[in-house]
Amino acid sequence: MTLEERMRERRQRRAYVVRLVLCFLLGACLAWSLWTYTGHCSERRVAVIGDSQAYLLLAKDALPALAQRDGVELFGRPVPGSSLMSWSLRRHEAELRAVALWRPGVVVVVLGSNDAYQGAAFVRAEAPRLRGMVGRLSRIAPRVVWLGPPRLERRLAGCDAFYALLAQEEVPSLDSRTAPITFWGDALHPDVPGRRAWAAWAWPSILGR
Repeated sequence: MTLEERMRERRQRRAYVVRLVLCFLLGACLAWSLWTYTGHCSERRVAVIGDSQAYLLLAKDALPALAQRDGVELFGRPVPGSSLMSWSLRRHEAELRAVALWRPGVVVVVLGSNDAYQGAAFVRAEAPRLRGMVGRLSRIAPRVVWLGPPRLERRLAGCDAFYALLAQEEVPSLDSRTAPITFWGDALHPDVPGRRAWAAWAWPSILGR
């Protein structure tokens, strides 16, 4: 074997070893990513986003009390006054980034009431916004649960239109119109007993029970 042939053989062996090392490292990275995703994105980690109703549901005597009782981690990033429109227009990127970094197994979306107050025609035009937002949230968590607006006596048409939109787009949702919710005088925001009752009504379905 000539010197040139021996050098060529050495180069081939080195290239083979490098390929083996790279394959091992790639496999390790993939395994770590899978372990991290399945280990931390569990359904025992629930994130809640939404409007002022989400804010009220995150009062310590509502969803947090239930989460503590059942050993579930809860993370909230509500934005009072927000709507499907404002979230879909990416006005709340800091909140979404925080949720994504937390790696939830379930994202609960409490939105729809402020959209319903804009009227049925406005809601019916929101299909692209809803599809975009659900798609984005599906990349953040394995499960997305839409906790729809309660029965809004002053905006029944808009409220019904929002549920029709959720059904049209086949979004997994909970119909809060049937929940035993009581309100403050504005007929929009649940009072203390109302938020507790709403949380207790929704909690089993949030956990997939």
